[in-house]
Amino acid sequence: MTDNGVVISTRELYDMIQEMARSLQRIEARLDQMEEKMESALTADERSREALNKAEDALELARKLEDQLIWMWRIIAGAIATGAIGALFLFAQKGIIGG
Repeated sequence: MTDNGVVISTRELYDMIQEMARSLQRIEARLDQMEEKMESALTADERSREALNKAEDALELARKLEDQLIWMWRIIAGAIATGAIGALFLFAQKGIIGG
């Protein structure tokens, strides 16, 4: 008796090839899903970077406006103080204050 090893029928071979084809289709479908998710993640990353840049620009603008507002109040306070001092001198010259 000769030992021919393992004998696989053509039907078994066909069935295995079909199962491998189905497995390959499932793998390809999963890869397609992963690619879509990667594209979505990249888009979200890009949009978040744009939003961060806009937020940083807005923060810088707010800081500049805050500095300008502080200077405006200083100028207003200085103008009021200067006007009050000028009014005191005017009243002093006209003799309204102190008789």
